[in-house]
Amino acid sequence: MARRRPTVVPFSRGYRRPRRFGMGLPPHRPRRRRVGLATAGALVVVGALVAGTSAGDAVVGWVRAGSDCRLVRVIDGDTVDIACGRGIERARIVGYDTPEVFSPRCASEWARGMAATWHLRSVLWRSDRLVVVRQGRDRYDRVLAQLFVDGRRIAAHMIDRGVARPYAGGRRGGWCP
Repeated sequence: MARRRPTVVPFSRGYRRPRRFGMGLPPHRPRRRRVGLATAGALVVVGALVAGTSAGDAVVGWVRAGSDCRLVRVIDGDTVDIACGRGIERARIVGYDTPEVFSPRCASEWARGMAATWHLRSVLWRSDRLVVVRQGRDRYDRVLAQLFVDGRRIAAHMIDRGVARPYAGGRRGGWCP
């Protein structure tokens, strides 16, 4: 009868016996870092900002008189999702440009983009009449649309408030200082 090897591994402080097949000592497990109160607070603030830009948090189903389209959600300062009978489509509002939120080149561009996004959301939320005029498609297959809020072009309003700049096509300028 064969003699069984003991299942108990000899142990002394600071040393583990290596396994039989010569793989050496087991890897050292690093200690878990503890998150400080300031770091946790910063993570909460960043999480709240990111959650504010998510699709699930946006107001769904704005319906306004004078249009067969329904505004579904605001993506960023110059892009929205609309439903015009053909399902939900992404629409680029023409006439102005806002800073990027999803691919910013610097932190100030992201902050300005978030300000433009929230300003557009607040204007649309307070509006009584919303009209969407479709004007074709762009190279990203988004619908190009004019957006009129209470009889005024949203492009003129966003430019007047200083959260956007005029844009008629072509190469766009940067937003970073």
